[in-house]
Amino acid sequence: MKCLSWYGTFPFETALVDARGGEPFTLRPARLDSRKSVYILDPADPQQERNLGERVDEVALQKLRSAAQEVCEHMKRSPGTFWQERRDRWRFLDERRYG
Repeated sequence: MKCLSWYGTFPFETALVDARGGEPFTLRPARLDSRKSVYILDPADPQQERNLGERVDEVALQKLRSAAQEVCEHMKRSPGTFWQERRDRWRFLDERRYG
């Protein structure tokens, strides 16, 4: 649940996500496009500063935040129900012995 809360409040609009950096989440440098809602450096080629979050706009980011918050609230109200729904949905994997 903490993970969902974290994603729901993470300041994507001002942050740079760099999986290869010493610190994976930093304040976005001024040289990068501040109009982008999300900026995730391509770990395969960080020198090019290619943004993997290029297509994420404000609407999509708000949907992500809303979904994270909704799931978090659902889990708080009835945590057992949430996990039971997940198990029921993916039960076919157990039946096929993928698990």
